[in-house]
Amino acid sequence: MIDRLIEMLQSRDAGLTRMLALTPALGFLAKTQEQWQKLEEAILKNSDYVEMTCQELNDLKKWHAAFEGRYTERQRISKDLVDGANKASEALMMQVRRYNRLPWKDLPDFYLFSNDERAIIVTPFYLPRLDIPDLTDQERRALPNVEMFGSESTDRKIIGMVKDLHNFYAKPPGPPGVSVAAAGSLS
Repeated sequence: MIDRLIEMLQSRDAGLTRMLALTPALGFLAKTQEQWQKLEEAILKNSDYVEMTCQELNDLKKWHAAFEGRYTERQRISKDLVDGANKASEALMMQVRRYNRLPWKDLPDFYLFSNDERAIIVTPFYLPRLDIPDLTDQERRALPNVEMFGSESTDRKIIGMVKDLHNFYAKPPGPPGVSVAAAGSLS
C-alpha cells in the first residue's frame, strides 16, 4: 500500500491527493524505518498537492499510545516510538496546507487515498480502539498484529464515490467550525 500511495503522491498531474486516515504518520509504527521515510519524503515534497483528514491531536496521541507493547514489522512498539509517531504527525501537519482534524469517533475504520486518476481503499484489521478500556501491556502484546488489506481502482465511478467520501469527512455535518483546523481548513 505504501508504495502505491507514494506513486499517487508523486503524480501531480493527477491533481490533489486526498488522504483520509487515522494518523498523518502512516506506517511510522507499523512499517520499517526505510518505508516510513520514503512515505514521509513523498508527503513533504508534495505537500502543496495534499489534502489530509485525520484525528485531532488529543485522540491521536491516545491512539498512538495504544500501540505501545504491540509488535509490528518495525519492532515491539516502545514509548519512544509512540513519541516519534506523535512528533512526525505534527511535523507533517505543519507542512500540509489543506487539512482537517476530527475526533476518533467521527472517523471511519478504513483509509481512503485518491486523486483524479485513481483511488486506494484500505481496511486495517486490529487497530487500537479508543472506545474500550485501557489494556494492560500483556493484553496488548496478545493482540494480533495490525494488518492492512487494500484495493486500488482507476474506475471513474469509484474515484468519484471516494472523492465524495473525502468531502463528507472534510466538511462533516454539524455546527460550523466543529473540528476544522483553522489554518489548514479545507474550505
